[in-house]
Amino acid sequence: MMALAVLFVLVIYLAIAILVVRLAARAARRRGIAGWHWGLPAALAMYLLVFWDLIPTYALHPYYCGKYAGLTVYKTPQQWRAEHPGEAEKIVVPELGRQRQDGRDWIWEINSRFDWITSGEPLGGGLLTLAKQQVVDRQTGEIMAEVRDVKNSLGNLGVGYVDLGDYKFWMDIDTCRTDRNRQRWFKDGISFSDVRVGFKQILR
Repeated sequence: MMALAVLFVLVIYLAIAILVVRLAARAARRRGIAGWHWGLPAALAMYLLVFWDLIPTYALHPYYCGKYAGLTVYKTPQQWRAEHPGEAEKIVVPELGRQRQDGRDWIWEINSRFDWITSGEPLGGGLLTLAKQQVVDRQTGEIMAEVRDVKNSLGNLGVGYVDLGDYKFWMDIDTCRTDRNRQRWFKDGISFSDVRVGFKQILR
């Protein structure tokens, strides 16, 4: 329903844009000037009014994907156990991990020692977001593993707290996870989910 409403508004905007261009071209011809001299700038202005961020976003996305995206495993559960003898036996795995928010970061308790933290930071002047997920040793602050993805900066229309720009459904670009760069998301056959589960079940 929301998409239909936005589409309806776009159709109305397109009709207004065509009218503005035609009026600009007509005004130019009345003054003995070629219609496109005024019509083209009017069309460009109407386009930029709504779609100014379309080309920059789609141009920057593959660049930032190549620069930032992918999985980095700094330490496996096996390596952590070897470096902390006897500590794994003290870890308690809750039936339901707690969740809290620290600023813009969301933190889930994996167990009594490790957290799963999701965060984001703006890229490209706020056109895109570098989304990060980390497994962190709560006691030392050391990052065990981190996965990075580049997404658009649109708000979630389903949860409210959105602004006018969040209705630009044509900006809903894909993430960096494609078959072409699959190796970025798997290290020695291990995914970020595997690492996260490994640290949750580190006792086993």
